[in-house]
Amino acid sequence: MFDNESNRSRAAKVVDPLARFMLKMGLTPNMVTVASSSFVSLVIALTWSQGEFLMGMLLCVPFVFGDLLDGTMARLSGTHSRWGGFLDSVMDRVTDGAIIGSLTYYFFVQEMNGAGWASVVVLVTTNLIPYIRAKAESLGLECKVGIMERSERLFFMLLLGIAGALNMLTAMTVVIVLFASLNVITVGQRLHVVSRQERG
Repeated sequence: MFDNESNRSRAAKVVDPLARFMLKMGLTPNMVTVASSSFVSLVIALTWSQGEFLMGMLLCVPFVFGDLLDGTMARLSGTHSRWGGFLDSVMDRVTDGAIIGSLTYYFFVQEMNGAGWASVVVLVTTNLIPYIRAKAESLGLECKVGIMERSERLFFMLLLGIAGALNMLTAMTVVIVLFASLNVITVGQRLHVVSRQERG
């Protein structure tokens, strides 16, 4: 969404003044990271698990740009750090787990067992995909391949929320199965590229 200069420039007109205001209030980028991720995780857990998909999305709208806001605050204050990047990655895993965990609970309560088990696969692989990359890079290996990066995974989560809000249960099943399949493929891609480098 913000990969080109035009979009980044438009977003900065809104985000930069807000980031400066929050810095003046004494807030730090890490505070924003933890607060926004925690709020989204809690709201999604309480709403999506009960089938309240629209309510959950609406309540989270002001906080979904937390990643953009904390990064802007770090840039403006000159406080970029490895700890900040590490904390951001950890909180991403928390948020992803809350979203997928809530969907898993909802599917099984609705006796949509096929979707529920697909969601279990998504829950495991969504955490496994970044772990494989982090572990590979800690060994000095490259591992940036894969069709399901975090932006793609977030897109699928959004699709599931929209389908749930419209009570399109069949569509939710199709999306979660596709989500699981693409995640498994990505795990395979990353394992293959790491194995190939090590053998080479």
